[in-house]
This record gives sequence, structure tokens and C-alpha cells, in this order.
Amino acid sequence: MALLQLKTYAESWLPPRPGHDLMAEFFPWVRELSLSDQRLCAREIMAAARMSAAELVISELRSWSETASAIAAGLGDVRSGWLAVPKPVGRP
Repeated sequence: MALLQLKTYAESWLPPRPGHDLMAEFFPWVRELSLSDQRLCAREIMAAARMSAAELVISELRSWSETASAIAAGLGDVRSGWLAVPKPVGRP
């Protein structure tokens, strides 16, 4: 009962914060992601945590961390597309 009262009291003066904002406190690399990617990251990690799959949570964290590192290194703006004229490639 006391724990419930404490939680209710804390909620009355603590402003609600989105999950991606809270994640950035623990994982600063989250701020390198775009806002939409931050939200997606938080949703995917929370979904993995709800499944109680520790390996999946670690995998998601590592994957998103590497994505943020690549963006911070300037690799996020690489344009890719189809070749105007296809070039045949020999067998490897």
C-alpha cells in the first residue's frame, strides 16, 4: 500500500517523459538517431524486454548502437540507387 502511495505521489509531480528520452539518459548514443529512429529504437527494445528475451534485448541494443555510431561517423547520408545503365558483372 505504501509503495502504491509513493508511486502516486511521484507521478503527481514528475512530468511524464517519452521512452526514447529516458533511454538517452542511460544510452547517450540514442541522441545521434533521428527522432523517429529514437522512438522506433525504444519501441523495439521495450518489445524485446517484454518478451523476457535477454539475448534479443542485447542484440537490439548492439544493433541500434552500431547504427548510431555509423550516423555519428557521417555514414547516414550515403545515397544509393539503381544504375542508369546496367553493367554486367562476371562470376566471382
